[in-house]
Amino acid sequence: MPPFTIRPMNGPEDIAAAQRLLRQYHDGMREDRCFVRFEQEIRNLPGDYIPPHGEFLLACIGNEAVGCVALKPMATPHCSELKRFFVRPEFRGQGIGLALFRAIIGHAYSVGYREIRLDTIPTLEKAIAMYRQHGFVEVEPWVDPVPSAVLFMALHLEPPDGV
Repeated sequence: MPPFTIRPMNGPEDIAAAQRLLRQYHDGMREDRCFVRFEQEIRNLPGDYIPPHGEFLLACIGNEAVGCVALKPMATPHCSELKRFFVRPEFRGQGIGLALFRAIIGHAYSVGYREIRLDTIPTLEKAIAMYRQHGFVEVEPWVDPVPSAVLFMALHLEPPDGV
């Protein structure tokens, strides 16, 4: 496996790479489309993912973006939402997804979030297993109306002892 790096999206070339990844992500979900204003989100990158409270990370092999994950603030104080977690199929099974996942959780913690929420579809069994393995639990939906066949999960981020 070639070495990969995880880094924040930065500048027009990265935005274009992120847009390509998100379109591939969207196309891969064609049977389970529950995306709201997706094209608008892609056109407006970085949008809700602007640091410090938002973030959009890219996994790159050389200059090629092969995966991504994003974090955006929610209206609930100290709460964020994990979004757009994707690794291109030909690069899966190499630890890239896990590295992206851990990096975005670390970012959430470092900027003061105490909860990360996500929604996913039940067919993404490997991702759901990874979420559970890292402490995510099923929670009540936070949107209304609730989309059909969507699983809502959250992770409580504990502050260090003595804080």
